[in-house]
Amino acid sequence: MPVFDIKLDNAKKIDAALSNLEKKVAKTAVRRGVRAGRKPTLAAARSNAKNMVGGQMGQKLSKNIVLRTTKRSALRVRDGYAMEVRLKSSGEGAPAEFVHVSAAGTRTYVPHAIEYGHVAPGQSGSGAKVAAPVPFLRNAHEQTEKQSLEIAEREIVNEIQKAWSGS
Repeated sequence: MPVFDIKLDNAKKIDAALSNLEKKVAKTAVRRGVRAGRKPTLAAARSNAKNMVGGQMGQKLSKNIVLRTTKRSALRVRDGYAMEVRLKSSGEGAPAEFVHVSAAGTRTYVPHAIEYGHVAPGQSGSGAKVAAPVPFLRNAHEQTEKQSLEIAEREIVNEIQKAWSGS
């Protein structure tokens, strides 16, 4: 699924303020801010799945879009924190309908095929798309990017102010 690198406008000022806090308090401030910032994307992705994909599959996709912490190894930074809006994995209880197994035994992840489109069986990416892409997740990220950044920045600053005031 799509991965986006997002940078805050006041990152240097926020980083300086966070460095004056206890490490645990600073991490909590960032975690809460990032989570709050990603919630509009989550709502947009669920809405897009219902409206753009539609039908029973759109309903299933919508119910299985979640907000999760990104693994630290995926960030490629030591002290980073990120959250991603994505579909549940099979280990998290994703429906069996999300994986299609062909007669030849080839496994296809259906939401991926919906998001990016797919070619006819046996053409392995070289032919024209049989099903056009329906980028319900990508659109959600693009629609809410600015709003998410503003909310995350505002929430991090609020958490820093709370920590300084002792509340």
